[in-house]
Amino acid sequence: MDDTWDAIQQQLNDTFPVRGGLVAVELVQTEIDPRRGLWGVVRLVVSDAGGTIRDIKEQRVLLVEPAEAADPRILAAIEGWGTALAEAGAGCRDPYLFQTLMPHDLWLVPKLLRLKRLREPADFEHALLDTRSRFGRFLG
Repeated sequence: MDDTWDAIQQQLNDTFPVRGGLVAVELVQTEIDPRRGLWGVVRLVVSDAGGTIRDIKEQRVLLVEPAEAADPRILAAIEGWGTALAEAGAGCRDPYLFQTLMPHDLWLVPKLLRLKRLREPADFEHALLDTRSRFGRFLG
């Protein structure tokens, strides 16, 4: 495994788990194959106001494709994604909206990397929170 994949794995370890309000997203395990990408088992946990777990979903998700690993913005995108998701969870007007989602629905890093103007973690965070089609839909 080369330094690029190591750096991505480290950024994922630094980002997960993501917690915000009554929502938690955890990275259970990862598998790196430089030809196929970095796959992870991602767990989405939604609790009620009393702390009782209402929903748990686990799913195998392609987190980083080989072409995305070569993008110099990948680490910033992962960091910004984690910050935005935590903020969306904390500010969500109805945390049960998350119950309708699967873990892959929340992993928007590949879509963000298509936006060439985004460079820094804050750019990725704002792109996620400022758009109703992304995490902005959770905010009141």
